[in-house]
Amino acid sequence: MIAGCAGTGPWSSGYDKPAKRAPSVLTETQLRTDLEVAGTTYDPYGYYDVTPVDGSLEEGEQRQAEIYADTMGQHPVYEQQAVIETPETVPALPQKQVKVAILLPLSGTNKAIGKEMLNAAQLALFDIGNKSFELLPKDTKGTKEGAVNAATQALQSGADIILGPVFSDNVKAIRPLVQSYGVHNIAFSTDWTAAGGNTLIMGILPFSQVERITNYMVSQGHDNFALLAEQSEYGEIVRASYNKALRRNGKRLVSELMFNPLESDLSLTLREFTNYDARNAAYEEEMEQVETILEQQPYNREAKQRYNELKLVNTVGDLPFETLMIPVGGKDASTIVNLLRYYDIDNANSRLIGTGLWDDPGILSEEAFDGALFASPSPLARSAFEKNYERVYGKRPIRISSLAYDATALTAVLAHQAYLNGYVEPQVFSRSALFNPNGFAGVDGIFRFHSNGLVERGLAVLEIQNGTLVVQDPAPVTFQ
Repeated sequence: MIAGCAGTGPWSSGYDKPAKRAPSVLTETQLRTDLEVAGTTYDPYGYYDVTPVDGSLEEGEQRQAEIYADTMGQHPVYEQQAVIETPETVPALPQKQVKVAILLPLSGTNKAIGKEMLNAAQLALFDIGNKSFELLPKDTKGTKEGAVNAATQALQSGADIILGPVFSDNVKAIRPLVQSYGVHNIAFSTDWTAAGGNTLIMGILPFSQVERITNYMVSQGHDNFALLAEQSEYGEIVRASYNKALRRNGKRLVSELMFNPLESDLSLTLREFTNYDARNAAYEEEMEQVETILEQQPYNREAKQRYNELKLVNTVGDLPFETLMIPVGGKDASTIVNLLRYYDIDNANSRLIGTGLWDDPGILSEEAFDGALFASPSPLARSAFEKNYERVYGKRPIRISSLAYDATALTAVLAHQAYLNGYVEPQVFSRSALFNPNGFAGVDGIFRFHSNGLVERGLAVLEIQNGTLVVQDPAPVTFQ
């Protein structure tokens, strides 16, 4: 469940506490997150052994309440959930009807994405919602025009807050509208340029990822850092964040390559970037020396051992760097890492690090990525959410569905908190509630929103090992 990162009760969000007073105890979510230790291994793309929902997806949805009722109180994350009780100091007040709109592509080419995110939002309602909380699904059709129409309908229906939409151009299209109504919008996009005003970005952003993995590598004694990134907006923001994190740690980039993503063949570019020719020449020279020694001294143990070592590589000598950040995803990442391997750059001699773009089944299955590291939300709580989603709907959820769950759960918690506080603020989803500096804990770990509308997350450092993710440094459970 979403829980405030401070407080004394199961629904307390600690809004009366300043940021400097660190919460010593979260609630149910922290009790589970605290159990994670370095070395924990996850298979995030394997399928769990569960009894599938019979029939079609639609039939599974009709049976959702029945199936979920069987699991309440037994789910790994929610098993310690307490009964909601109104404190005696808070008078019993009539609850306001809180309307939360969620804008998703429920038709069109991206309807499958919208459907799964709506499923996740409905799961959150089963976990946390109550009769005074109404979720209003609105179809954006995946277009700017559809998003504006959906937002207009939601606002005219009295929506107190808008969740979604998913796509950046949709988010930007509704920004003036939500601003004019004075309603906040928690969008699922990862486009940081869409944030600001009343628009908050919920997507997992590169800033925290880059800072987290950089700080970790410095803590492990790494000194020489390099960057290999695309000439793109994403590449540039990673470059800026990387340099900033290195400066904070008293380090700097020793090598950098910003390549054109339209370049058809990167082999020559990477050959030069890795200083391959010089290292290969040094290899040829040393191999010749070792072979000469063995001709003269066939039983020389040291020469034999060195010869066997040299047979496994094509280069010798110092590498240009010991840590290489590659913020590239998909097939491009696979091509680059395999080319680097060809030029004798791999995780055995230079640690490869990346961003959340590597949280991808195609990358995890690539042997060349074994030993690579990146920062991402901890798989611990999310794995429990995914198991429950699969139990209810008969399939694994898409990765971003957890955003819809957390956003819906967050609004349900804030709505209940407003009730407990006697609706002292005219808006249920006020800025003081949404921008609580202590943050919140959800299925993607702890998070909080900054005044610029960007989300900050507590991330784990994960290592790719044989298609699994191994936690090398657990995610924090507080922002202190």
